[in-house]
Amino acid sequence: KNLLVRPSDRGLCTDYVLLMMQQVRPCRFRKSDRRAGPGSRGRDRVMGFPGLASIHDANKNSLGRYFPVTAKNLTDNTSNSLQAHIAACSKVPEPIQASLAYLNHRASLQKAELSGSWKKAFFQKVWDRLHTERDWTPLEDEIPEADEDYDSGNDEEGGKYAQADNEAAEDDDEDAKDEEGGEK
Repeated sequence: KNLLVRPSDRGLCTDYVLLMMQQVRPCRFRKSDRRAGPGSRGRDRVMGFPGLASIHDANKNSLGRYFPVTAKNLTDNTSNSLQAHIAACSKVPEPIQASLAYLNHRASLQKAELSGSWKKAFFQKVWDRLHTERDWTPLEDEIPEADEDYDSGNDEEGGKYAQADNEAAEDDDEDAKDEEGGEK
């Protein structure tokens, strides 16, 4: 059951975004999600960090798995990555891809009826469900390997999840400073 998108979300975003978000489920960062090589530093998160995984192929490898570090990043970057992945992925059933193509054209009409900040508000709700409410539990294959950064029994405010979120946000801040040429 996908708790990231709820029936009450209808009317808060376009039907296209609703269907696209129904193609992902919550997951947790695991060792196999780490990337090696130059430029991969931003991808590393602490074990157990919440993210999104394609329901069609994310169990096979780390393709289709996304770990945005902020709600803004989820809104701006991850939603675009999800759109591209779902459109190009051969494992997504053709009827879903056809429905998304149709709804994408219809979305321009729906956007005119929504508030100007609908996208930000909707993805903030998704972010809160993923990182704050946490009323979803990892599937068997999503339980990360034993790691001292992760404690599945600690879900209290200020616990290791909050620490993981803060550390990941700090890493992104450092990456942004590196790209800007250091602190100002």
